[in-house]
Amino acid sequence: MHAPVLGVSTVSSPGIAVVTAAGEIDLDTASQLREALAGCLVEAPAWIRVDLREVGFCDCSGLNVLLWARARAMEIGIRLGVVAAAGSIVLRVLQLTGTDRLLLEEDQWHRRQTGQPLNR
Repeated sequence: MHAPVLGVSTVSSPGIAVVTAAGEIDLDTASQLREALAGCLVEAPAWIRVDLREVGFCDCSGLNVLLWARARAMEIGIRLGVVAAAGSIVLRVLQLTGTDRLLLEEDQWHRRQTGQPLNR
């Protein structure tokens, strides 16, 4: 069995931090995403964008990190939104758990609700 691999990077500019993850988010790798998001929360930009378009697997560990980050962001007045690829496992997990409306960026959630194609 192979060890899951996750790459996480953060790019910050005035008012926004973009956390990009690629690979697999599970119990072994979720802490990497959490650390990156925690760092962004300390910086306190107006908006944190979590780009998960290159994530091929995400279990409840990843979902828990996203919900934790959203809760912390809301406490301190930061907007946090997730971007997921159309048809991805991330999008499916968010849909099945009903957290898509909480976590997806507004435009992506609206497109999904109205049947419009999602941007890749």
